[in-house]
Amino acid sequence: MKPEDRLEKFIIEHRSELDSVEPPRDIWEKVASEVHSNGANDHRLSKLDWFWRAAAVLFFGITVYFVSDRFIPTEQEDFSTTITDQSYQEFINAEQYYSSIIQVKKEELNDVLAGKDQLNSDFSKDIAELDSMYLLLQKDYDINNDELVLDAMISNLRVRIEILDRQLQIIENINKIRANKDEGITI
Repeated sequence: MKPEDRLEKFIIEHRSELDSVEPPRDIWEKVASEVHSNGANDHRLSKLDWFWRAAAVLFFGITVYFVSDRFIPTEQEDFSTTITDQSYQEFINAEQYYSSIIQVKKEELNDVLAGKDQLNSDFSKDIAELDSMYLLLQKDYDINNDELVLDAMISNLRVRIEILDRQLQIIENINKIRANKDEGITI
């Protein structure tokens, strides 16, 4: 039996005895005086709470002021990332370099995948997605002329090279596994 059940059973059985007992009057007076004295402390605590809340609001306001003053550009500051002739020429050189690497790796991959249409199709999908993203970036650059877009275009070219490298590595691993199986059969 649970302790709560035993207590409830005891109260039910002894209800008449418990109802007849009255607490002494001085106990009620003591409780009342404690309640009234705690009320004064509550008033003082609420003043203290008000002080801390005001301090927090003031701190928040000062923080917002300094952060906005530090990080939000004013009319005098120019955070423009428009492209310069030199950086555009660097981009053209990098684009030609990465595009030539991509072309060589695509040709190498096509040579390795000759006759493996399904695998070639799967690998081509990844590169096609990046090609379409690159075209979108080119359109964005034509509109905005922004150096950040050029950086994204270079990153896109680098990712394409990484994907082609991984695809070539996968083909190489598959060929090694097949060669090991063929050697195992003949031995």
